[in-house]
Amino acid sequence: MAYKIDLSLLDGVEAVTETVAVKDLEIDPRIQRPLDTNKVRKIYREFTPAGVGVLAVSERKNPRQLIVLDGQHRDAVLKKKLTEGGPAEIEAKVYRNLTRAQEAMLFLTLNNTTKPRATDKYRVAVEAGEPVAVAVDELLRVYGLKVSTFPADGNVSAVETLRRVWIRSEDRKWEPNLLQSTIITITKSWGLNTYGLKGMIIEAIAAMYDQYGDLLNMGDFIDGLREENPKTIVIEALQYARSRGRTPPMATAEILVDVYNKSHRGSRRLGEWRRRKW
Repeated sequence: MAYKIDLSLLDGVEAVTETVAVKDLEIDPRIQRPLDTNKVRKIYREFTPAGVGVLAVSERKNPRQLIVLDGQHRDAVLKKKLTEGGPAEIEAKVYRNLTRAQEAMLFLTLNNTTKPRATDKYRVAVEAGEPVAVAVDELLRVYGLKVSTFPADGNVSAVETLRRVWIRSEDRKWEPNLLQSTIITITKSWGLNTYGLKGMIIEAIAAMYDQYGDLLNMGDFIDGLREENPKTIVIEALQYARSRGRTPPMATAEILVDVYNKSHRGSRRLGEWRRRKW
């Protein structure tokens, strides 16, 4: 599922094309992805003033700032070239009187063709006040988690999965949201373990709560998961997915159903997991 957000906040927003000074251009990291140094080097090697194109900037007031919304890599090269006799001025589309949320939304819109990472889109969507992103971010913070591509305990990189689970739960009117039930289950079972926060595990557990409803007792589920190593589950699920033609989340769900059923008999057992997608 593509990461999509509501862009109605930009209705009526327009820009004027003006000449601006390169030295006045600034970057706000809250509405930009991290700079790709390889891309900067490539643009620098192939630089020609005619190929700079038109940057998009937001003019802030009090104090006046020209914040780059589209073209930060070209801006980095222009700053380098400025010391080498490069162009001191360029053409830019200048937006005025924008809110920070509108600036963030414009970044997402203007950079669609250059495919920012999902985690960068998420971060900017939170800054823009996009409802789903804000809701997910608030939930993660409650449980000591954050979105990051850096593999470390407490970091979650599966942004698309987080968003998909939240939206699907809201559509089906689950209370609490399936994502919250999932995060509670994971953190009470394995703490902030990085393997427990893999997207395949998040989606598998959410799908199980959705499929089995009240039959899946959270307390019993947590007790069973505590006896398992999340890293082992991930490795086993990936191997199982390859050998049986399953997606990793659905292979994970099949394994976790078996984990739950170890301590249950008769009508308390979960039915066999047969789904190939969720």
